[in-house]
Amino acid sequence: MPSPPDITVVVCTHNRAESLRHALASLYDLATGGRFTYEVLVIDNASPDHTAVVIREAAQESPAPLRGVHEPTKGIVAARNRGVLEATGKWLAFFDDDQLADRNWLLELFAVAEEHQVRSVGGAVHLQLPEGCGRRLQPLVRTLLGESRWSETTTPYTRSTSPGAGNWLMERSLALEVGLFQAANQGRNEDSDLYRRICLAGETSWFVPAAIVQHIITPDRLQETYLLRLARIVGEFVAQRELSLDGRAKFLAIWLLKGLRATALYTPRWLISRLLGWREKMLELRCLLEIQRAYLLQGWTQLTTRAAATEKTTQLLRSGSPLLSHKIT
Repeated sequence: MPSPPDITVVVCTHNRAESLRHALASLYDLATGGRFTYEVLVIDNASPDHTAVVIREAAQESPAPLRGVHEPTKGIVAARNRGVLEATGKWLAFFDDDQLADRNWLLELFAVAEEHQVRSVGGAVHLQLPEGCGRRLQPLVRTLLGESRWSETTTPYTRSTSPGAGNWLMERSLALEVGLFQAANQGRNEDSDLYRRICLAGETSWFVPAAIVQHIITPDRLQETYLLRLARIVGEFVAQRELSLDGRAKFLAIWLLKGLRATALYTPRWLISRLLGWREKMLELRCLLEIQRAYLLQGWTQLTTRAAATEKTTQLLRSGSPLLSHKIT
């Protein structure tokens, strides 16, 4: 039997056969520098199109070992977790079906992980906009579309930055130790949630700007409705994450400050941009306001829910409820 690879590149896909074809082709012959071996593992997440055919053809064409696994449970969380469980490498490299990898992508990630003796590293995501697109997208909009170019030097991630599952190398044992991917918010942000648990476990993750993947942006993703939906999901998740990390008292102070900032700063800026006809700046501020709105609504819901739960527990304690006493003991 051949030795297991050092790295398993996990590619999750659903109903994007032709996009997947190009993504896999970019993984056929990655540079290794003779330092590691790798395989490509494709998780077909219940795709109704010809994804299975693309995987079979790619397995025949790829110089690197490439195999596919069918995951019948729909959803990115189920797909990513199946990838973790099916992988045979010591390391997991997560990659998406709408991306193209730079030939040195995996080598750059692995080199930094070895150099700094860490178990988690992420790389840069550049946007490949539709052909002929001349729009000058603002930084927040580019971030919502998945761009990750926040540092020009190799550096640890901070609390406000995190690796994404489209460009992330981690030890498989780390994912098993902190718990697999979980549905964090509307089926998204499962990678941010996993990173939060990795941080809580005391692990440091590093950003590698030279480990580059291109994220293919289709025209529909540049529509305002799509971007606002992404903004809403981000705002809700950030509220959930900050409340879990900061506790109720600190979160309440931050919640109030963000409400004031949205009213006193972002709203006037949006009105000025609208008045002056600055289309891209207006879109960015609209997305920023949607993040703040979702944050405030989600935060308020969580605060009031926790307060109600605390009040109910207090009432049960005062009444000497035998049910609560039984649960406590």
